[in-house]
Amino acid sequence: AATSPAAAPAAPAASKGESLAELEARLEAAESEEAPEPCRPHSRDDFLRRVHSFSNARLWFAKPAALSPPQCARHGWRLGAAADTLVCRVCLAEFKCPTSLDDPAALSAAEGLLRTAHQPLCAWLSNPSPESFGSLLLPARFGAAPSLAEGAARALESLRARHAALLR
Repeated sequence: AATSPAAAPAAPAASKGESLAELEARLEAAESEEAPEPCRPHSRDDFLRRVHSFSNARLWFAKPAALSPPQCARHGWRLGAAADTLVCRVCLAEFKCPTSLDDPAALSAAEGLLRTAHQPLCAWLSNPSPESFGSLLLPARFGAAPSLAEGAARALESLRARHAALLR
């Protein structure tokens, strides 16, 4: 008897009463369980895909700037399926962020875990994306693109000046 080469995994078959939307949802879920992805810290496209994973604001809400989506994405993290959970698709590590970050020690510990919660041999441990990837791009009149914190400070300063002008 001849042996056949290994077949690729088959797509889930549609059951008789399943709608197209239900089948698409099952296929999407199957695709999300894909194999680990490569670590490419200098790929802006990969970085933007990681940042885009934070688009569900209910799952990653009111975090300090040190744990902003761009900072998490710089260190290889994507937003997980549960609230306040980060996932590395390279080493498959998960990181549950504390809900209360008011204490400076808790914030510092969470910042440290952002860099160290990967598995021991994960390439993200010592190889984050460049800081420039997390820069907020503002109009050219401000010169070079500031960091996210500087951009927020400038926006707040501009808002205060506008408010003061309206009160005169």
